[in-house]
Amino acid sequence: EQRETDERLFRAIGAEKVLSRRYVNPGGRELSLHMAVFNSRDDRMPHSPMVCYPSAGWTLIEQTTETLKVAGAPPLTIRLVTFEKEGRRSLVAFWYQFAEHSVFDEIGMREAKLDLRGNKNWPSLIKVLIDIDASNREQAKKHVVEFASLVYANSSRMQTGETSVRPGGESAKPPTADATKDIAAEAVKQ
Repeated sequence: EQRETDERLFRAIGAEKVLSRRYVNPGGRELSLHMAVFNSRDDRMPHSPMVCYPSAGWTLIEQTTETLKVAGAPPLTIRLVTFEKEGRRSLVAFWYQFAEHSVFDEIGMREAKLDLRGNKNWPSLIKVLIDIDASNREQAKKHVVEFASLVYANSSRMQTGETSVRPGGESAKPPTADATKDIAAEAVKQ
């Protein structure tokens, strides 16, 4: 199910496009995806789940970093964070993709931009957040890693295609919400 996004949210977070989807398999297993595309040239990062989850009353339980190998794309580094609230555990995978770089903070963003200096066009920054029930953390991790690989393969195509910002700040055509259609189907099947 795709969730409608209020235009005010776009303005509030500075995103060009936002996609929020919830996938549920016949057994009731749910996975949520949130993606946002940003074309700003500054080093500020969109807010992180490390801020918004605790602000909403979630307690940080565990945080790890994983590097995924995805066919046809550079390796992807993601953060896996387990949060708990009122007895419910949630596994959150997130990353900010800037060209072939996965970044998590302003320092990483500056380093990625240094690596890309001299390019005629700048890629968009794509924020990806995946949330799944973590009552069985190992099973949740398996599903979220598989799903993250699918999302990354798709967002890598978006990065090399129609999403970019020219050095003067002018935006190229941003991706459509359909760019990520149906990529969660396999992750929630099992």
